[in-house]
Amino acid sequence: MRRWFEGRSHTWAEFVERGVPADWLRATGDAMAIRVAEEADKAQRAAGQHEMLVLSEAKDARSAQKEQAG
Repeated sequence: MRRWFEGRSHTWAEFVERGVPADWLRATGDAMAIRVAEEADKAQRAAGQHEMLVLSEAKDARSAQKEQAG
């Protein structure tokens, strides 16, 4: 994934820390990025969120670990 972000307008670090806009992922034209954006949109609609950001799996995993550690 890190290599995929090289030379693009968003960085790997930004993706991990804050996520990136789903529209930006679609605009790359990359089939996998488009699929990630679609899945994020579905998940966010199901959760009632309106802001379209794609959060990294790493951040989600850290959050889940913190909740379990309680």
